[in-house]
Formats: sequence, C-alpha cells, structure tokens
Amino acid sequence: MALFVLSAATPLTVFTGIIPTGFAQTGLIGIPAAFVVVGVVVSLFFAGFTRMAPQIGNPGSFVGYIAHGLGRIAGVGGAAVALTAYSILLWGLFGFVGTAAAPLGQKWFGWDLPWWAYALGAWALVGWLGHRRVRDAGRVVGVLLGLEVAAIAVCSVTNLLNPAGGTVTTATLSPTNLFTPGYGAVLALAVIGFIGIESVVVFAKECDRPQRTVPLAAYVTIGITTVLYAGCSWALSVAAGPDGIVGAAQAHGPELVFHLARPYLGDAAIDVLHLLLLTSVLAAMVSFHNCGARYLLSLGKEHVLPRVLGRTSPKTGAPVAGSWVQSAATLLVIAVYAVLGLDPVRFLFYWAGASGAVGVLLLMTATAWSIVLYFVRAADRTAIRWWAIAILAAIGVSWVLVEALTHFALLLGEAPGPQPTRIILAVFGGVAAIGVTWAVWLRLTRHQDYLAIGLGGTREIDVDQGEDGDHQQGEAAPTSSTGR
Repeated sequence: MALFVLSAATPLTVFTGIIPTGFAQTGLIGIPAAFVVVGVVVSLFFAGFTRMAPQIGNPGSFVGYIAHGLGRIAGVGGAAVALTAYSILLWGLFGFVGTAAAPLGQKWFGWDLPWWAYALGAWALVGWLGHRRVRDAGRVVGVLLGLEVAAIAVCSVTNLLNPAGGTVTTATLSPTNLFTPGYGAVLALAVIGFIGIESVVVFAKECDRPQRTVPLAAYVTIGITTVLYAGCSWALSVAAGPDGIVGAAQAHGPELVFHLARPYLGDAAIDVLHLLLLTSVLAAMVSFHNCGARYLLSLGKEHVLPRVLGRTSPKTGAPVAGSWVQSAATLLVIAVYAVLGLDPVRFLFYWAGASGAVGVLLLMTATAWSIVLYFVRAADRTAIRWWAIAILAAIGVSWVLVEALTHFALLLGEAPGPQPTRIILAVFGGVAAIGVTWAVWLRLTRHQDYLAIGLGGTREIDVDQGEDGDHQQGEAAPTSSTGR
C-alpha cells in the first residue's frame, strides 16, 4: 500500500520539476523549510485521520470523513471535488509524459512522433494495470519507485559533495528564509509533494490488518516524503549556492537537476535519469488512476452513482467499471489537447498540477474540520486529546489553504491578482454544488440510498437510522466485497 502512496507523490517529478519551478517562480530559497513545515501539518492531520478511520470503515477516503463530520450532503459535494481534483492531476501527468518522451524517442530510436502518441502509449499501459490486482500493479510501482528514489539519492549526494564555493550551508533550511512575502506559493508547491497520502484509506479493503497497516503506511510515507523532499531541495541549493539557486532555476528550469549533475555523472547517467523521470510519471499515473477508480467504486456501492461502478472483477478485485470511466475521460482530454494544438506542458501539466493541489487542499480542509466535529460529538470523553490534535491540524491545513489561494497567481506564473483564485474557486465550487444538489435529490427521492452515503457500501443501514452525522449509531452488517 505504501508503494502506491509514495508513487502518487511522483518523487522524481517533484525533484526535477516542482522544486526548480518553486525556486524560479517565487524567488524564495526557503523551499526545503517549507517541506518540513508542511510535513508537520500533514502529520497532525493524519493523527486524527487514522484514528477516525476504524469508526468509518469506508474506503472512500476524504468523502467518508466529510459525510460523517459535516453531513451526507456535504460528503457528496466533497466526492465531486475529489473526483475532479484527482482526475485533473492524472490528466496533467499525461501532458508531461508525452512531451518528455518525445525527445528521447527521437534521440534513441529516431522516432519523430508528436507528444500525444507517447501519451496514448502510456494511457494504454495505465489502463491495463488499472484492471490488475493492487499487488500486481504494486510490483511494477515498487520497482519504479525504488529506482527513482535511488536516482534522487545519487543526485543529492553528488550535489552535497560538490557545493558552490566549496562550502555546505544550511541557509535554505532556516525558517527565516521561508516566511517572507509570497511564502504561500511555496507552501502550496510543498503540498504537491504530499498529495496521495490519503489513499492509504482507499486501499484499506485490499490489505491485511488495515487497522494496523493504514496508520503505519501513512506515517512511514509522511516521514519518508518530508526527509526526501527537504533533503533533495536543500542539496540542490547547496550545489547552486543559496544566492544562486533562484537564478539557476530560472535559467535552466526542469533541466536544473540534470545540468548540475552532468559534469560529475556524465551524459549516459543523465539519459538514465531522463528515463527514470518518465517511469516516475508512469508510476504516479497508475496510482492516481487507481485512486480515482476506487472513489467511483465507493460511490457506486453506495448507489450515489450507477451501481455498475460498484462492481469489481471476480478475478482481480479491481474496480473494472471505474477504471474504464477513468480511461475514457483521460482519452478524451488527450484528444482535445491534440486536436486543438494546446501546449501540454503549460496548459495541462503545470496548470493541472497547481489546480489539483488546490482541490486536494480544499478536501483536506473540509476533512480536517469534519474530524474535529466527529471527536466533539464522540460519546467517549477520552477522545478529548484527539480533539485537541484535530483542531490544531484543522487550523494548520486551513492556514496553508488560505496562503495558497492568496498566492495562486504566483503559483501559476501569472501576474499578481485575484482572477486566478476566483476561477479555481468557481470551478471547484461549481462541481461541489452539483454534488450537493444531487445529494439533496437523493434525500428527497431515494432516502435509503441517501442514508448509505459515506459508508462506501461496506455496511447496510437501518431504515430507522438517524440523519446526517449519526452513521455510528446505526446497525451494521457486512456486504459483498464485490458490491453486487
């Protein structure tokens, strides 16, 4: 499970793309410190997240938490935002993989193919793996993840052994270099590195001893992610120098990592790193594809969406219909960008990454406050310590969201102004409104299905069960694991 979670964070993509872009766009050198700060906030968030998980038994991740804390109607609105955010993140990666693969295909094989041809090849492979067992796809993801982490380690050690000016400095790890004007954009970029950690709950039904495995996978992932990103971004700043890292990032962009490593590792090693970058993106696409498909599986089991989406393969246990839906939507996006001739890097990969991160932050904020409300209502008064942790996490996540929205234009590389923030809030607000409207319709016309919202199809609900926020009081009985 932890393999999918770590791969969803796309370590090598963050290292080569997000971190240099952060230095270049914001002009701030405190990115290593930002990963530490966000890591602390995420750790607090997951303290309550994993504590509440056994009480829900819902593989729907954020959706179940929102439904239990803020109510079923809000839960369906959150589900709409979740599907949109994760789909946008997935689509953006296809824009990147096609563009990054094209020059390598030309250099190694003499192929003169457009970006979308490579994207279609990746689409077919991701779709096939999406119909396999989690552990089957996990083997592929695990190998790719190990290789890219090793590549990051090699580059980071090389950077530390060859510091600018001959001196290793820790200046970029200092909070004083983080909390300067514009730091909200840096925090938002750091959040991208932690996206996907919540999927430990999505896969809970497909692992052994989930009550132990889920929290362990979450904390292991948070710890590794924090150390990995803070360390590699610090090493980059050491190699370029604290005073030169911004200028180097602006000059070389995503090629900064390869530019710094080439004199010491050679051209052959750089070609390998480029290949590993592609496999990093592939592993992330598999993870996001599976995550989105299992959101659809959960909603299908609850009968919020068509019941066919709640069915799984009897051979692999994979959500077949949900996987097909994910593949169809992705194919449509690739086709639209190819036909219109839009830049797949700027208008798909980069904008999708920034927008998807904001969507996940919105979900995390709603979930964090849902956890607070859940513990406030808990009959067990010993939960007070968890309530205290939960409210600290909610305040922390809300703070990061506000700062990210305030500096969203800077994050996109646009001129400062409120317009980009208004657009992204309008998009996710509109999607949430559609989900809320559908939930109200379910409440009025299909009340029994409405009562099952937030349970992921894992339990049957008493007809006499209470309304929003009272899931824990109903009788529960297991249902078929296939949802049929």
